[in-house]
Amino acid sequence: MDKADHARQAENAAIKPEKAAEALLSASHGCSEAFIHRLPDEILVEIFVFYGKARTSQGRAPLWMRPEDNEDGLSYGPWGAGYLWIPLMRVCRFWRTLALATPRLWQVVDVWGSSTRWMELALVRSRSAPLQLFLHKLEGARAAVPLILPHVHRLERLLLPPLDATIKGSYLRNSPDLSPFLPLVQTSMPTLVELRLSVECFDHTGEMHHATVDLSRTRYPALRVLRLACVSVSWSMELLPRLTCLDLRACIPDGPPLSRRQFLDVLEHCSALEELRLLDMFVSASLTRSAVETATANSERVIHLPALRKVVVADLPSVTSWLFSCLNFRGEVSVTLIGWLSDDEVFDGLHSPFYSLIPHHHLLARFFPTTRPTRGKIDVWQDAAELKVSSDQGSELSLQLLSSVPDPWDPHFAVGVLDFRRLFAGFPLESLLISGDLDQIADFRIWLRLLDLFPKLRELEVVGDGHVTALFVALKHTLLPAGCPPEPPLCPELRSLRLELADYAKGDIELIVAMLHRRAFFQLAPMESMKLDLSIEDREEFFGSEIQNYSGELRSLCPQLSYVRYN
Repeated sequence: MDKADHARQAENAAIKPEKAAEALLSASHGCSEAFIHRLPDEILVEIFVFYGKARTSQGRAPLWMRPEDNEDGLSYGPWGAGYLWIPLMRVCRFWRTLALATPRLWQVVDVWGSSTRWMELALVRSRSAPLQLFLHKLEGARAAVPLILPHVHRLERLLLPPLDATIKGSYLRNSPDLSPFLPLVQTSMPTLVELRLSVECFDHTGEMHHATVDLSRTRYPALRVLRLACVSVSWSMELLPRLTCLDLRACIPDGPPLSRRQFLDVLEHCSALEELRLLDMFVSASLTRSAVETATANSERVIHLPALRKVVVADLPSVTSWLFSCLNFRGEVSVTLIGWLSDDEVFDGLHSPFYSLIPHHHLLARFFPTTRPTRGKIDVWQDAAELKVSSDQGSELSLQLLSSVPDPWDPHFAVGVLDFRRLFAGFPLESLLISGDLDQIADFRIWLRLLDLFPKLRELEVVGDGHVTALFVALKHTLLPAGCPPEPPLCPELRSLRLELADYAKGDIELIVAMLHRRAFFQLAPMESMKLDLSIEDREEFFGSEIQNYSGELRSLCPQLSYVRYN
């Protein structure tokens, strides 16, 4: 390969930065006058930077610092690539010398464990360059505070680990303690754009110490992204209108309680806000008692936040319903509403708990102004309680419930199904995932009334303990009363049915065959695939007999049929 070939190889690979370094490295072997040896230092530095970013995109990050949301809707954004380019220093002496003399390569710093040696080197070698610090473990973050203090004047990003991170070697979490970091966050940081000092869990509504931090423009003039926990925060014009992201967890308001009008006055000026998370009942704590007690879903005014794309609020159902009745969304937006329920509410029975979280009029127009949701989810099982609809373009609406009662939701599965039906009737859903204690719905008419509202459904997945006989009956029948002419069964577009962990009952396979025959009789969309993952326990003889008797019919009516049985 001649020099021109080497050059073309590097240029082509430059289209994908993660391949550029590999191409240039291979070009340097066996050719003393290789193209790479003639590159200007500035280009080599760019290659180093691209190499680090490419390795970042491969997912080399702890879960809490990955950009995507986890199941709880928690997001901690991008992480640093402060050391991933280091292998390039081993290529040759010149590359090592160049890296040591380039402050830009040392301005993004990751501290993974308790040792701060890497940070000490980076702070020296970065000279006066702006700094981005990513601290991944609490012990390392605490040890790093004295080292960071002399350099706060050049900090651009400071991302600290969750204050309630899991204790090493156990499943227990640290109690959130801000005190080791107070000397740092109470210091003026004139160039800081992003500050992250948060918690992972929602349940921090108990008694704890909340520090006061002055976040005024004089101390943090460049601040745009703010994620805080365990502090007193002023809901004021001084702080909020300049932010693009506000994430408050286990925080309390600093100042006197506000009326609902005063709270909205501040929010209305946050036109640059792209992400808003107000957890642990911060909104309720900010309002006067009378404002909370009289909050209703009747919108007092409409607030337009044109840049808002993600919002999460965990509060009393009446407060979330009031707040979102006042918000107007434009474009694609992800909304999560989390309702706090008392122990009495859980044990005494729930009455439309999801329904009460949200202003339920004109849901499509309010939360999906530019797209239409095609996916649905009902998950009311064990420690989860969530109803969710989402679109292929990224818009979503998630309604969740929280309680201090351990695993409280199994008895309320039917309530979740009924609320989903009330809220999202007529949505153009094409797929639906349902998880719960299936024995809570023994009446097939509940399944009928649910599925009848989603005629575009193509995929149905049901996961949970209990029997599914009532579901099979519903899929075979219609809502018409006896004596009416025969009508097609529900879900005319249904093509995929998947069951997991459900209990088999004698006659279930016969019902499935009858349902498939009925669909074929009315020339509905053919069932393309079925997966039955069933618990048979002491009914293996009946299951085997039914499968043997109907296997031919099943295969002819559904070409992709699979089943798993377990005791």
